[in-house]
Amino acid sequence: MKTFLMIPVLVAAAVSSACLDVVTNVKVNADGSGTLVARMLYTREGQQRLKDFAPLLGGGAGTLPKLTEADARNAAGRFGPGVTFVSATPINGTEGDGIEATYAFKDVNELGLGASPAQLPMGDPSMGAGGPPIKFSLSKDSSVLRIQTPPPDFSAAAALQPDSTLKPDENLMSLVRNLIQGAHVAVSVEPPGAIVKTNAPYLEGTRIVLLDIQLDQLFSEAGFARLGSLKTIDDMKAFVKDTPGVKITLEPEISVEFKPQ
Repeated sequence: MKTFLMIPVLVAAAVSSACLDVVTNVKVNADGSGTLVARMLYTREGQQRLKDFAPLLGGGAGTLPKLTEADARNAAGRFGPGVTFVSATPINGTEGDGIEATYAFKDVNELGLGASPAQLPMGDPSMGAGGPPIKFSLSKDSSVLRIQTPPPDFSAAAALQPDSTLKPDENLMSLVRNLIQGAHVAVSVEPPGAIVKTNAPYLEGTRIVLLDIQLDQLFSEAGFARLGSLKTIDDMKAFVKDTPGVKITLEPEISVEFKPQ
């Protein structure tokens, strides 16, 4: 059956995302410099689920790489020229194991921020280079920060369900949902002052939320059934609107007018 064509793709996506809670926040100063703080956590519950399913997945799937300061330091170059590593704080508590890394940049115009597995801090380069990064624009003496977001890759969504006429294997989907339950990715930006005006669809206090996804929602029965049929921006906007736990900024450019502090 053609359903089996999806199995390697789905399982690879689930294992690479299982346990992960990744939150990245960019704080921009008025002169264009700033900091990037990335928190990458293997949740305690997710680790246990991966161990429970390891006999089914094989290949040492229950073993997770340890996130180290060296990994965080080496990741600085992924964000663009002039980005430097500042510090890393290990996380080892009831919520899980991981690391929070802080980076500094001199010019936000040179910053590039991705959200694919390869582009995330301490991400896995073997998962591919990912798509174009999120870019920023701030001129000197300007009170407007512009954020350019790359268009969605509809081919990636279609690859998860190559034949939309076939119903996915329910056992496979149950496995994937269990693996990625609680997995979370978020990206946000703080402009250098109080927000006066913006076309950003998602605001949390002083933060512009570019991405905030509970990954298990993408693989819910209703969510997955629509993924393979997404062809246009309007399709994607409707999908995001209808799917709880999923926030994705789809405007090609976000303009943030702020009052400098």
